[in-house]
Amino acid sequence: MKLALAQIDMRLGDIEGICGRIEDQARLAHERGARVLCVPAPLFMGAMPGGLVGAADFEHDVLAGLTGVAERIQELDMICIVPAAVSFEGQPLLDYMMLKDGHVVPARSSIALQRGENNDTRWAPPVFDVDGVRIAVIFDLDRELEMLPTGVDLIAYFQFNAFDMTDRETAAIAAVRSGAYRKIASKRSVWFACMAPVGAYDESVYTGGSFVLVDYGRVVAQAPCFEESLLVQEIQRGMMLDALEDHELPEFRSEEWLWQALVLAVRDNARAHGASRAVMALEGDLPSSLLAALAVGISITLWAALIPGLHMDKIMIGDIMLLIPGMAMTNAVRDTMVGSPISGVMRLIETLLWAGALAMGFMTGFRPMGGFGL
Repeated sequence: MKLALAQIDMRLGDIEGICGRIEDQARLAHERGARVLCVPAPLFMGAMPGGLVGAADFEHDVLAGLTGVAERIQELDMICIVPAAVSFEGQPLLDYMMLKDGHVVPARSSIALQRGENNDTRWAPPVFDVDGVRIAVIFDLDRELEMLPTGVDLIAYFQFNAFDMTDRETAAIAAVRSGAYRKIASKRSVWFACMAPVGAYDESVYTGGSFVLVDYGRVVAQAPCFEESLLVQEIQRGMMLDALEDHELPEFRSEEWLWQALVLAVRDNARAHGASRAVMALEGDLPSSLLAALAVGISITLWAALIPGLHMDKIMIGDIMLLIPGMAMTNAVRDTMVGSPISGVMRLIETLLWAGALAMGFMTGFRPMGGFGL
């Protein structure tokens, strides 16, 4: 049985466009022999699904769109797993729609209704069989792994937590190099597939990097980070595959990943609003100084990369001179000399903080692009 992970980046709220893209990915996956297709969790609902669930006609429009997709791909004889938020007993529920045989079934809520009593057993991950492979879909590793039924061959994990530079596990494949996720597969002797989203949704950003672990905890397939991809992998018990070595996996460096995430977020938000230009408003405070220095540092680095021979140090010095808080330093010295030492010290501290913000902004702008060693 082949599993496909469609790491796609779409504009939140574009239900028609998302449904069309799911159909396209299903056809591409079918051409590569896939029987099951997974798509990212935030596609329809973003990072905070509560607001969308309460919006007028949201559930109706999503269901209608997915029904059309299910009918059009019925001929492919495959299953699509599409996470979506639904209203269940008056509350938003993170569910997954199963597109199969021309129908759309909200799997978690349907099975929860069949199970009846509202306890932990009611929310145990549903399991379905495809070509002899028993698949369990989970969203919350900490909670749902403890309720995982026996006899599961594959855990399909849909990452929902957005990128956090202090939590390497939100970087998907980059966390595997340091040991994350491996024990889930090896301890339970199951295959583990992580469907990692990519792109900006609401105020959150996702890094991509979907991957598949074989049942002894080694990576056998990975998708690139910060870009779209369709990953297809054969899933079979007892199958010996060539696994990737640790040095072949991306390494998590918080500053570098933060830079890539910021670039992705700006690009996606600009595209979502149809913008080709941006205006940065500066108010003269510390955050504005940091932002100005960061923007200038990035611009200098990019121009130096495009035009060999530019002297980055000279350009940087010229730009820094425009941003140095000379007036604030002058006022600090003046206040001290006229008998107001407290005011002078306060202004001096403010000046030093400004200077530090400028230095940090320039260094951050240079470092992800290789600094002065381009």
